[in-house]
Amino acid sequence: MEVSSKPEEAVAYLEKATSVCKARINRLTNEVKSFSDSTSSETNNSIADKQAEIETLAGLSSELEKKVNFVLKKIKMLICLMLF
Repeated sequence: MEVSSKPEEAVAYLEKATSVCKARINRLTNEVKSFSDSTSSETNNSIADKQAEIETLAGLSSELEKKVNFVLKKIKMLICLMLF
């Protein structure tokens, strides 16, 4: 989706994507906590995979939040220009 096409739709889309990322991070974090007492190599690999995914999603979530803020600033700027 192009940010400049429909800013209001972009904000809703980005907020939803951010919410999905955060929900997945929470679920993975809980799974890692539940596996933390296990010592099997298969479980350790699973934990490492989940931690890697958590890091990826955290970075993505951060970027999405930056885009939301950017779009909101553009919307505010357009509103200000329309008022003057």
